Amino acid sequence: MTTAAAGVPWAVLSAGVDHATFIGQVKTAVANGAGGAMAGRSLWKDSLAVSATRRQELLNANSLPRLRELEAALGGTQA
Repeated sequence: MTTAAAGVPWAVLSAGVDHATFIGQVKTAVANGAGGAMAGRSLWKDSLAVSATRRQELLNANSLPRLRELEAALGGTQA
């Protein structure tokens, strides 16, 4: 992909896949020149159809650790 991008920075998108799949894709993309990742549903999609209270619980219990795992996959310090 980096060759096809001809020097233009590129990032991988989550496209709604499950989180474990996305992390694998991010690691592969970074190893092949991606400059980052954009995540949405892979982080929070299980928090959509629930009450506000449950949503907050899920965001804290699931989304925040997923975000930290994404940071680690991108070469950050969290895991």
